[in-house]
Amino acid sequence: MNIEPGVAVDAFRFGAVPNISMYFLTHFHSDHYGGLSQTWTHGKIYCSEVTGRLVMQQLRVSPEFIVMLPMNERIELGKFAVTLIDANHCPGSVLFLFETRSQRILHTGDFRASPAHITHPSIRNKRVDSLYLDTTYLSPRYAFPHQADVVDACAEVCYKLTRDDKFARRIISRKSDGNQGLMKKLLASITKQDAIGRWLIIVGTYSIGKERMAIGIAKKIGAKIFAPPNKRRIYTCLQDPVLDDLLTSDPLEGQVHLVSLQEIRPDTLSAYLEHFKPHYGSIVGFRPTGWAYKPPIARGATPKATPSVETIINLWHSPFSESDMIPSRGSTESVMYFDIPYSEHSSFRDLTCFCTSLLIGRIIPTVNVGTQSTRDQMRVWFDKWGAERRKLAGVRKVADGQTRW
Repeated sequence: MNIEPGVAVDAFRFGAVPNISMYFLTHFHSDHYGGLSQTWTHGKIYCSEVTGRLVMQQLRVSPEFIVMLPMNERIELGKFAVTLIDANHCPGSVLFLFETRSQRILHTGDFRASPAHITHPSIRNKRVDSLYLDTTYLSPRYAFPHQADVVDACAEVCYKLTRDDKFARRIISRKSDGNQGLMKKLLASITKQDAIGRWLIIVGTYSIGKERMAIGIAKKIGAKIFAPPNKRRIYTCLQDPVLDDLLTSDPLEGQVHLVSLQEIRPDTLSAYLEHFKPHYGSIVGFRPTGWAYKPPIARGATPKATPSVETIINLWHSPFSESDMIPSRGSTESVMYFDIPYSEHSSFRDLTCFCTSLLIGRIIPTVNVGTQSTRDQMRVWFDKWGAERRKLAGVRKVADGQTRW
C-alpha cells in the first residue's frame, strides 16, 4: 500500500520484503500474521497491545521487534502518523488510519463495521483518500443479522433448554431445509428412557474470536465458562475482566465450554458429552459463522443481484430471534447443534452503510480478489456506493451514540 516508503500491512508471509522496514499487524489471526515466528528479524512490528502480547507469547517473536501502540491516539512515526481504532472483530483487532501531509489512508484489516467507526473523532466528517476494505462478505447473499440479536437468540435457547424439560422436543421439531421427515423419524426413535439430564453448552471459537457468544450465554443462564489450558493461556493476554470473571479451569463447574469451531458436529458432540456423563446428560453446540446465513427467498439475493442502495439500507434489516433457531441436520433431543449466522466480519449491509457514510476517494478490496469476475462484481458495488454519495451530495448521517445502522 502506498502510504510511505518502507511500510506494509499484514504482509508477513512474504518474509523480508525489499525496502520494507515497518510492518503493521491488524490482529492475531493466522491468515494475517502467517510468516511470523521466533526467527523474525526483518523489521519492527506495529500493533495493538493485546496483539503484541499474543505475538510475543504464542509466536515467541522477540520483544525487540514489537512496538505496541495505544488505541485512539494519533502517533507520529516519522513522516506519517497512525491512529489505531477498534475493529469490532476479535480481541486486539484494529483499523489503521495512516495520515501524511497529503493523504489519509484507512486499512480495516478484518472488521465488523458499525456506526461507532463513522463517529470516531479521527474519522467523522473527514475524507479518506484510500480505503483498504475487508470484503469477505461483499455479496448480496450475506446481509446477515446484527451480532447482538444472534447472541441473544442463542442465549434464549440455552435458557429455555436449561429450565424447560419440554423445550428440546419443541425446538427439534422445527422444520429445517426440507428435513421434516427426518426430524419425525428422530422423534419417533426417542423413548422415555432417553434422559435429558443437565445441559452442556459448547461454543465453537477461533484461537481468539467468538468469545462474545459464550459470554452472552453464560451471563443469561448464570454459568461459568470452561476453556482448556492452551486457550486460557491465550486469554491472559486479553486482560478482559468480564471474561476473566467467567472463566474456570474445571469442566464440571463450567456449563459453557469453548472448543475449536471445527469440532461442532453431531458425532464429535456425542463423543465430547461421554467424557462428562453423568454430570451432564445432554449437549448443545453452536457453530457461529456468517457463512451459515441464508437470505429470505423473497429478497432475491444472488451473487449477481443489484438491488438499490436505498433498498439494502432501508429494507434489508435481518431480524433474528430464538424463534429463528433451527437445529441442524442430525440433531436429536439430547444432542443438538446449530449453525448460526454470527460473524465478526462486516455483513453486506454493514459494508453498504459504512461506505455510504464515509467520504472515500477510492476503495481497494483486500479479500476474495483472486479472480477478475469477483473483482468486477465488487467494482459494481463500489460504483453504486459512490453514486449514492454523489446523490446525497455528501454522506449518510450517523448520530452520536448510534449503535445500529
